[in-house]
Amino acid sequence: MKKLLFISLCIIFYTSCASSQSAVINREAQQKVDKVKTLINLTDEQEKKMVGIEQEFIAGAKKLNYSATYSSRLGALKDKRDTQLKNILTRDQYIKLGIVENDKIKNVPVRF
Repeated sequence: MKKLLFISLCIIFYTSCASSQSAVINREAQQKVDKVKTLINLTDEQEKKMVGIEQEFIAGAKKLNYSATYSSRLGALKDKRDTQLKNILTRDQYIKLGIVENDKIKNVPVRF
């Protein structure tokens, strides 16, 4: 009986941890898209697709273990993400996104 109770508690704990991780990934992806949404003029459809792409990228990056092949696997994830983004964004939007992501433009208020 004690073993059954212990196993059931372990399962409940595991599922709650797994669901909280996916909630964190969803929140991170949405925040990233919200940050660039107005700067690159995303449509609602583009926003939904971009959130999905970001969720996939963040989940994949979190699964990577630090090893000798870490940087190459992370590079492959970035390349896949870039390819998907090129398919949904216009050329100008993609260029603006690259500028924003590389911190070449800061979100600093303009002073007159």
